[in-house]
Amino acid sequence: PRTPEEHSRNRNCGFVSFMKRPDAEDALRELQGKEFFNFAMRLGWGKKVTLPSQPLQIPALGEPLTAVQEKPMIEQAFEIPSDAPRNEVKAPSDPKVKRLIDRLARYVAICGHIFEKAVMTKEIKNPRFFFLYQAHSPAHIYYRWRVYALSQGDTELKWRTEPFQMVLGGPYWMPPKLEDMQESNAPAEKEREKSPTRRSRRDRDRRSRSRERDRRDRRKRGSSRRLRSRERDEFEDRLRGLSLNRTKISYGMGFALDHAEEAKEIVEIITESLSLDETPIPKKVARLFLVSDILYNSTAPVRNASAYRTEFRENLPKIFKSLHRTYSEWTYIAIRLHDH
Repeated sequence: PRTPEEHSRNRNCGFVSFMKRPDAEDALRELQGKEFFNFAMRLGWGKKVTLPSQPLQIPALGEPLTAVQEKPMIEQAFEIPSDAPRNEVKAPSDPKVKRLIDRLARYVAICGHIFEKAVMTKEIKNPRFFFLYQAHSPAHIYYRWRVYALSQGDTELKWRTEPFQMVLGGPYWMPPKLEDMQESNAPAEKEREKSPTRRSRRDRDRRSRSRERDRRDRRKRGSSRRLRSRERDEFEDRLRGLSLNRTKISYGMGFALDHAEEAKEIVEIITESLSLDETPIPKKVARLFLVSDILYNSTAPVRNASAYRTEFRENLPKIFKSLHRTYSEWTYIAIRLHDH
C-alpha cells in the first residue's frame, strides 16, 4: 500500500514478474490460499510485461534490496544537445483549466487514446476543450506530458522531473519542478479554503471513511452491488446500439469501468446478449470487441476493475459455446446454399 486510502482497505496488492512461465505457474499453484502475515493470498494472472535483460537477484535475509544491485537500474542525467528542440512544460495559471486537464489526462491514461478521440469528437465546439486541438499551446503541452507521465506510473502529486524524449529523435520534454507546481497550486488552495461553499476536509474524510466501511461490509457479506434501473437500461441500450464503430465500443468500455463495483451484473448482461441465437452476427462481433476492451483495461488503476477478469473467466465458456453454435448453423446454411 502506497497511500493512506490503500492502507485503510485492509488488504495489500502487488505484482511479481517471472522470467519463465513454468516458474510463475508453480508459484501460482503453491501459494494460492496460503497465509502471509495473517492474510490469505489470492493470486491471479496479470497483464503481460516486458522482461528485463536479467532477473533481479533476491537479497539475503536482512540485506536491503540495493545490496544486490551492481549498477543503478535507471540511467542518470544526460547532457541535452544545445540545438535539440525542447518542450518546456508549464502548468496552466487558471486552476479550473488545470483541474480539467488533470482529470481528462487521468482517464486517457487509463482508457487509452480511443477515449481521447471520443472526447475530441463530442466536445469539438466546446471552448473548454480547445487545448486538445492546439498542438503547440502551453495547455496542450502540459496535457500531453500529464498523460504520458501518468501512463508511466507517475502520480498527480509526484513525478519524475528529469528531461526525457517520448520518441527517439523527438523533442526533449522538460517536466515542471515539484516545488514550482506546489507554489502555483497554493493560491487556489487558499481560495478554496476561504470559500464558504467548499466542504471541509473533516466532512470529506468522514464520508470517505463511511464509504470504506460500507465497502468492507459488502465484501464481508459476499454481496455485489447492483445497477440502478436507469443505469441498467442505459447499458442495455448501449449494447443494442453497439456496432464496430470504435467510439461506441469505447463508450461501452468506459461505462463498464465507471461501474466496476457492479461488474458481476454487467458481465451477466453481456453474457446474455452474446448467448441469444437470434442476435445478428455483426452485433455479436461488436460485443466481443467490447469484452476484449474491458478485459484489456481491467488492469487499470480503477477500484474493482480486476473483478471483470474473474467474472468473465466464469462466463466465457458459455459465450463461446453459443458462438460455436451460431458458427455451425451458418456453416450448414452456407453449404446448403452452395449445393443448390
